[in-house]
Formats: sequence, structure tokens, C-alpha cells
Amino acid sequence: MTRTARLHALFTVLTPFLLSACASTGRLAEYDFSDRTLALVVDSPPVPEIFDSSPPPIVGIDDQEEDLDRNERLARIGSGILRDVITNDARERLVTASEEVRVADLLGERMLERAARTLRARPVNETPADFELEVRINRYGITSREADAQAFFVVQGELLLLDGVDGSRIWKTGLDQWEPINRGDVGLSGTESNVVTASVFATLTKDQMATALRGIAQHAADHAAEKLQAGLDRARGN
Repeated sequence: MTRTARLHALFTVLTPFLLSACASTGRLAEYDFSDRTLALVVDSPPVPEIFDSSPPPIVGIDDQEEDLDRNERLARIGSGILRDVITNDARERLVTASEEVRVADLLGERMLERAARTLRARPVNETPADFELEVRINRYGITSREADAQAFFVVQGELLLLDGVDGSRIWKTGLDQWEPINRGDVGLSGTESNVVTASVFATLTKDQMATALRGIAQHAADHAAEKLQAGLDRARGN
């Protein structure tokens, strides 16, 4: 197993403990969501970006300074190694894939389904509703340390649960999802490392990129849903 795979496996094991320790309860304890309606509101996402930054380390709850440094690195977009590796043609394929998949919509639909089940609410297709789940994606795209290093998809934004009557915020969580792209995720045959590097990503077809985008949307939604469940459990003293 590679170091990246070991770290990812460790993060997967630690995630439930980190979620329970830092889950936000907001005002969840003030509401009864049972059999009330829950609608989805999605901010239109930007096109995917090429982030010139290193993949994230495995950080603990108190590693805020390191998180800030990482966000500063994310501000440097489309330069350096990745600009040279991800050609204009590859960028166009990624943008076309994003138009087909619509990451924010897919993430929101999956989150609505899971949030409704968690809250025992009834998902509805349109507002007004008793409650609204708002999905805001600020940026998403691909990052890698270098051309032949593991490529990651990044989704950054936030999710808000709002009172549909007065618009006040009930609960909020940030989205800061980093997902390694592996060969099986995009339909490639496996190798010893199973890693999709930045160079390999640049050769993917539009359909393979779309498959990877679907994966990150699903992972981000599931991670956010777990945080909602953890926050609800804390609010109810479970």
C-alpha cells in the first residue's frame, strides 16, 4: 500500500471520531422536523479550476494554522506545474464534463435525500417549504503536488439548513472535501499503485472525467450528511 493510500485509509478510520468531536449543532435542538417539508436550493457552481497546490495532509482538529496555509495555497490557481500538464484541450474536456454532471446539483440532490432521511422530513422539489437546504459551492477542481504525483479532486463551499418561514439559519457546515482520484474511479485498469496522477488525468476522456466528478459529488454529500447526523445526535444528547 502506498503512503497516500495509507493516509487515506487512516483518515477514513478517524473520520467518525473527528465528526463526533467537532460536529456543529446549531439550532437543531429547537426544531421538530418530522414529516415537515424540506426543499433544495443550489447556487450555480463555477467551472472547475486547476489548483496549483499540494494535496492536503491528514490534519487534526487543532491544526487550524495548517488549514489556513493550505487555503492560501489554493488561492494560486492555474500556474506552475499543473498549468503545463493540464493542457487547454484537457481543460475543455473537464469543463464539458462539469456541464454534463453539474456537481452542485448532484451533490445537493444526494444531500437532500440523506438529510430528509436523517431529519425524518419530506423532501419536495420546489420552494416554499418548511425548511430549505442550501448548497453553496465556491470552487472545485483538481490539484496535485507535481505532474507524476497523486491527483485530487477538491470541493469547497458550505451547506446551510434554513427556516423556510423566516429564512434564519438553523445549521451550517463547511465543505472542504479532498478525494484522491484512483484508476478504478475513472474506469481504468489497475496498476501496482492504482494512482491517477496529474499527467494521467490530462489524458482522460470527457466521460472518464465526468465519472470522477460524480464520485467527488457523492463523497462530499455523504461526508456532509454524516456531519448533519453527528450534529443532530449531539443536539439530542444521543
